[in-house]
Amino acid sequence: MKKFSFKAVALAAGLVVGGSAFAAIDLDATSGSGTPAPVKIASESTINGTTGTALTDAATFDATAALGSAVAVSTTRYIRVTLSSGTFTANPVVSTATANDTVSLLQGGIGESYAIFSMVTGAGDAAAATDVVTIAPAGVTVKNQSLVTMTYGLYETQSQAANQTTPLKTVTANFIEFVAGVKTTITANTVTADVEASPSFTKFTGAAATKALADYTVAATAGVTGADAVATTATTVFASAKLVANGDFSAAKNDDGTYTGDALNRVFIASDAACTTSIAASTALTATKATFATITGATLTADGTNFLCLTAEGTPEIPVGDYTLDVDYTAAAAHTVADITAAPAGTVNRNGVTLVAPLVNQPAGWYSRLVLSNTSTVARPYTVTAVTEAGTTIVLTGDAMAGTLAASSTKVIDLAALATITGGAPRASLKVVVNGPTSHISGLYQIANGTTGMISNYTLVQK
Repeated sequence: MKKFSFKAVALAAGLVVGGSAFAAIDLDATSGSGTPAPVKIASESTINGTTGTALTDAATFDATAALGSAVAVSTTRYIRVTLSSGTFTANPVVSTATANDTVSLLQGGIGESYAIFSMVTGAGDAAAATDVVTIAPAGVTVKNQSLVTMTYGLYETQSQAANQTTPLKTVTANFIEFVAGVKTTITANTVTADVEASPSFTKFTGAAATKALADYTVAATAGVTGADAVATTATTVFASAKLVANGDFSAAKNDDGTYTGDALNRVFIASDAACTTSIAASTALTATKATFATITGATLTADGTNFLCLTAEGTPEIPVGDYTLDVDYTAAAAHTVADITAAPAGTVNRNGVTLVAPLVNQPAGWYSRLVLSNTSTVARPYTVTAVTEAGTTIVLTGDAMAGTLAASSTKVIDLAALATITGGAPRASLKVVVNGPTSHISGLYQIANGTTGMISNYTLVQK
């Protein structure tokens, strides 16, 4: 049976935390990262750069390596364990699989980044090269979040172990790494204000008054602990958060133009994508900002994913625009959490008709015009923009750039009144956006010669 002996400053029992469910890290793994993966400590853990912070979960810090060389009976060899950064919080323990071995700490240990052990085989018990050596550091004290590797070395003499020369075996693997213990994911959604609503754009498509602008997920990373060996969850990392959504919230205002009272409940966080269950209404609301003050970590993580929701009041039009989200975390004790600034948090579009004239001309002696038709019983606003080829400049002028198509009417826009084309060939492409339903809006481009009477028409391309 193997025996252990070490100095009087042996491992303090109080440093041994956690259970034995974790497998030891195999330093001989060919990937260089150990099998299983290195011990993962939450990068949100606050590390004291001056005095250091002790990472003290003995159960997860065990490592193994094959001895590396056969050792005859009653023979001494020397094992060195070296950390690339950090120091041993307590004296590490090394044991072998060979019966009657005696392993003793000779140098280093507590407060040092290395430890050298003598290994003496017992009478009648030779050690095989494949015998397993188990290293139990109990804890590592670090002053930063650098990757910590562990090197195992077997030497013939203590001097060689001290100077790390001519090893019989040496192997290095990743031992402790810092990874995000909690990840926040904000997914921006694109929603559409519906032209078919009555009045237009006062509801979203599907006759919905409410839509989720963004999905907000806070999730713990599996297999990660804090510096105190407690398994990381969202609530161990942060206590609460203040959320600020930025964008145009004018659709949520009250009939009297204020953003208090009922308006606060129109911008809210819901626990479901349909926005049927509000878990937090905005605590302050303006035309450009919705604030959610002091939402607990438990609330934000109760259902895994929550949703930033907007309800249109029903009278003002829902504006087109983009939204962003700022998150100001209040970290839990012994943790530091990075805030989030201006994360994309949704886009609102409108579903009007886009008509394209791929080519319009202004040759001398010819007349060019756009003809727009609205067969609905509702007046529809429109805007015109232009694209030119290299070397040509087009300037849109006058009221024809934007206007209104009256109900059940046709509007003719002369190109000469709309655009001035200079610099190259007198031609361009035009795009007309009409806030109206596809079934009621159509367009035509016409060019005619005032002398010969020649006319050419083509229907605008509907996008």
